[in-house]
Amino acid sequence: MAPYLSGSGRPNTSFNSTSAFFVNISYSLTTYVRQHGYAGLNEHAHGTINVGAICVRVQWGGVAYAGTTTLLLLVFFGAMVVLTDKKSAGIAVSRLQV
Repeated sequence: MAPYLSGSGRPNTSFNSTSAFFVNISYSLTTYVRQHGYAGLNEHAHGTINVGAICVRVQWGGVAYAGTTTLLLLVFFGAMVVLTDKKSAGIAVSRLQV
């Protein structure tokens, strides 16, 4: 934690320092698992290395539904604030005015 503190004692929370922090955690966990893993699995692999890729397909229907619901909710609350009369809401307007 000490390397991530600036000279003023405040934490350095920039993107690069946060990224470096998690890279260090990842490296430490990988090293620990390789050294203390199951017998036979903690040795270096020899042979052909296959690289895998993960593809993400966005479900636009779900994104549109969530966005539309959020937008309608905001419109509803905005209309409720604008259309609500202070007297009908039971607020004593005379007490609020100084």
